Order: sequence, then structure tokens, then C-alpha cells
Amino acid sequence: MKKIEIFEQAMCCPTGVCGPAIDPELLRMSFVLNNLKSSQVEAERFNLTNNPEAFVENQAINHF
Repeated sequence: MKKIEIFEQAMCCPTGVCGPAIDPELLRMSFVLNNLKSSQVEAERFNLTNNPEAFVENQAINHF
């Protein structure tokens, strides 16, 4: 199974699609990830606010 991990900047919620003005690109990203998951692709999305441990544990991201 293929795996995709996306590391995003700090956001107010895990998906970034909250608040008074939803960014259409973040909404599109949520839609794409849901489609990937239904296509048997393991897709995970991490943002710095809610998943700081993922940024620390991933050596490539941590180095970046």
C-alpha cells in the first residue's frame, strides 16, 4: 500500500477548514485525502498545532 504524509503549518483545527473564511485550497486538500483513502492509499495529514510529535519524530521534517 502506498503512503502519503502531508505536514502543514500550524492551524486552528486538524483540517484547517474552520473559522469565518474557509480557504478553498484546504477544503480541496480534505476532499483529495478522503478520495485517496477510499482508493487504498494511506494518506495522513499533520499540522504543527495538533500533531507536533509527528514533526519531531519524522527525521526529514525535523531536519527541514
